[in-house]
Amino acid sequence: MKKDISIELEGKTLSWEFGTLAKQSDASVLVRLGDTVVFVTAVWNRAKEKKDFLPLLVEYREQAYAAGKIPGGYFKREGRPRDREILYSRAIDRAIRPRFPKGMMDEVEIVTYLLSYDMEHEAHTLGIIGASQALMLSEIPFNGPIAAVRVGRIDGQFVLNPTNSQINESDFDLLLAGSNSQINMIEFTGKEVPEEILVNAIKFALPYIDQICETQLQVASSYGKDKASPTVLELPDEILNRVETEFYKQISDALFIPSKSERQDA
Repeated sequence: MKKDISIELEGKTLSWEFGTLAKQSDASVLVRLGDTVVFVTAVWNRAKEKKDFLPLLVEYREQAYAAGKIPGGYFKREGRPRDREILYSRAIDRAIRPRFPKGMMDEVEIVTYLLSYDMEHEAHTLGIIGASQALMLSEIPFNGPIAAVRVGRIDGQFVLNPTNSQINESDFDLLLAGSNSQINMIEFTGKEVPEEILVNAIKFALPYIDQICETQLQVASSYGKDKASPTVLELPDEILNRVETEFYKQISDALFIPSKSERQDA
């Protein structure tokens, strides 16, 4: 059943819907701001072998049709990921990766497609919100939610989720992701500004981040699945105890040797 959610942020409507597309995925969400729309899916697979890392794959892709165009040149098809697509994938990854259970080794894939682009509202914030909401709706273990906003500063006034036209006039372009009045990830480009201005920009963004997170929690509590238990890499107590008793002091002492070569040998 289709569900539509929308909230107002400084006069702009942020909305997302779910329940109609990609039903074979664990969860999927369409997120819209202006006429920019992204489609996010989340799937996972139980770990079949032990790993000492989280095998999380995040992919963000932009298709030419999102801007009403047809790929030109000799090959009339989409090519490899562009730099911006790779950077947006990494932004989504950095925002959500710390919120998975510690030691989890189950495979997780987050795929984000840009379906419509109005040339004004960028999609990386929508990708982060969509990835978080999809994970919250699914049974995938995830300690969310996470929300993201952009902040600009024009004529001394902070602007929430500025358009690309406004960014050209802004002192900076600040991307923030987090929840519960805490920041999880920051990206900053622009002019050098005093530290106080940057701190105030973060404080300006926090209430909106919390508002988006609160809405995600309400959606997940009403429509989300029960969370599964993660497959966690656990070391036997006897190994941990032996490392702590026999090698911990050696390792600790080695870490603080100033010389790189001597430290490496130790």
